[in-house]
Amino acid sequence: MKTLPVADRDAVVRLAERLVSETRDEVRRADAKAAQWGAAFGAGAVAVLASWQAGMPWPGEHGGPVAWLVRGACGFAVAAVVALTLALIPRTGGGADPRHLAYFGHVHRIGDPDFVRQYLADSAVDTLPALVTQLCWLSRLAVIKYRYARLGILCGAAAGVLVLIALF
Repeated sequence: MKTLPVADRDAVVRLAERLVSETRDEVRRADAKAAQWGAAFGAGAVAVLASWQAGMPWPGEHGGPVAWLVRGACGFAVAAVVALTLALIPRTGGGADPRHLAYFGHVHRIGDPDFVRQYLADSAVDTLPALVTQLCWLSRLAVIKYRYARLGILCGAAAGVLVLIALF
């Protein structure tokens, strides 16, 4: 790997710090989207179940294609809840190299306070490797969270469309 001049290295560190900050914001946004959509689908599911419990006939109780639509909607609803939950579950493993101490998962994996102290001292001398490790880990985390949120949203929408088709 090529060694950068000090001025270039400072610019790279600033850029890495900015990207880490932006990526943290994206992780927070992905969590917020998954939580909001989960709440919306939960409210919709409660409304549908409450209407069926309040005396409205269950759309699939007589069999036929409507019953299959309702079963499909239930399957998509379960898939939506699972996907949105997976988007919200914390991932605490950290990046590949815990010696860079860029994430609390690294400290947990190292475990020994003497090693943590040594790695902290090493990271304080040169912050770029830790920033790059953190950026890679957070970027991966953001992509995974958005992927699960997108899957949950699509499954929830499919469930809603199937319920509407079953009702009409």
